[in-house]
Amino acid sequence: MLLWAGREPEALARFERVLYADPAHAEARLSAARALHYQGKAAEAVPHYQLALPRYEGDPSVVAEAVRVFRSAGRTRLADRWLDAGLERHPDDPDLRVAHAAVLTEEARFPEAQSELEAVVTAHPHHEAAGKLLESLRSGKAPLEVAQRLGYAGRYRPAKRLLRAHLDAAPEDDEARLLLARFAAWSGDYTLSQESYSRLLEQAPGDRELRSELADVTSWRGDYGEALARYSTLHREDPDDLRVRLGIANVHLWSGVHRYADRD
Repeated sequence: MLLWAGREPEALARFERVLYADPAHAEARLSAARALHYQGKAAEAVPHYQLALPRYEGDPSVVAEAVRVFRSAGRTRLADRWLDAGLERHPDDPDLRVAHAAVLTEEARFPEAQSELEAVVTAHPHHEAAGKLLESLRSGKAPLEVAQRLGYAGRYRPAKRLLRAHLDAAPEDDEARLLLARFAAWSGDYTLSQESYSRLLEQAPGDRELRSELADVTSWRGDYGEALARYSTLHREDPDDLRVRLGIANVHLWSGVHRYADRD
């Protein structure tokens, strides 16, 4: 089958032809949703799942699959609604319980998530997804792994919440703090980002990458004088650093002072 052979665009075209002739064709609708999801187009897959689910609400594995896609697309209320309905119909289904544990993990409710997963693994020892997430929770890696997935998918709010909860328990985790600094910057939370970079630089004051990223955030925040001072120090240390020269040029442009970086 084209979908399982990694030929998603070709498969999607075929499913769409079926749906053009019969919009109520549930199997084609679900397959189209999967084809879009496998191409990384979760937001486009959502309406197809919504149309297919009334025919598949008795299949907990399909409901759990849709819940994961809804959440990855940022449709958390829709995901929670279907997850609650699925668990009400199938309270012991392992796929739905793992989906619930994933939600608990995103909400930084780690003991509850671990308890849920331990029950699933006890009843279903070979459930791969449950085993992986449980191992991640037990090792303490789950918050970082889930936050990375959320943040790089553009879901900054839950990613930051997860990282802050993790850092409350493990303030020495520099990898988590760097992620928090970056996700905060990308979401426009510049104060949190600057605070996080400053904490990191206390431990590594000479780290050029951290200093460059802090200069970027300072510039994005509109503190052009401070940003220019940071960039200028970096420029003196390495005049050939194109990233720093671009930063200086952007500061001049955004602050209304039009001047090329290589003239400094």
